[in-house]
Amino acid sequence: MDYKLNLISQQAAYELTITSQKAIDTILLQSNQAVDLLSIYDNVCKVNRMEHELNLMTLKVDSADIKKVQLKMRTAEGQQGSLNAFVIEKKQGSDDAMCALLEIPLKPLNLHERITGLSAFELQKLPLSRIVLSGRFSQQDGLQWISNCIPNVPNVISDSNMSTLTFTFRSSFTKTYLIVEIEEGAVTVQSDNFSVMTIFKDQLSADASQRKIALDIQSELN
Repeated sequence: MDYKLNLISQQAAYELTITSQKAIDTILLQSNQAVDLLSIYDNVCKVNRMEHELNLMTLKVDSADIKKVQLKMRTAEGQQGSLNAFVIEKKQGSDDAMCALLEIPLKPLNLHERITGLSAFELQKLPLSRIVLSGRFSQQDGLQWISNCIPNVPNVISDSNMSTLTFTFRSSFTKTYLIVEIEEGAVTVQSDNFSVMTIFKDQLSADASQRKIALDIQSELN
């Protein structure tokens, strides 16, 4: 049992592909984030949404020998979470039907994608606000915290000689930007979206608190 989760940036949505070695009977999806199911490729499933605080929905496979289910969904940003997929195989003969659990992490800024840096001209046009979080932490700590918050960020420094690591992200949903600079003892965040900055700050503060690291936070709002 396996899955792939790919961001379709043009649609601000994710494509989730679940594959099994045996035919799939039912998939139960549960998440602590709001998940909007947009479509199912080839309409191989019937969807039953349940009104429940755990955000439950079941996908009942219609065909007899479907081993791959692809769906398109959009998730909410704002908190660390996960999407749990309980995949039940079709019962064959006297054998018991097997159920596998796929735990799919959803990061607080999961609709952001990493892009190449912006030019000085592009930066001048953006109404950027800034937050600086400083404290007694390493550059590696800062990189790990960024990786916990945004997809496709390495959690290990590849070049230890770089005094500043810079990452630029764009929201596939709001088309706003997020620029992060990581140094020894400081993380500087710039964005033209105040809500994104707040989510980012809250997540980094929570990660630092777990490590019992005190942060000094300074902000310049535009």
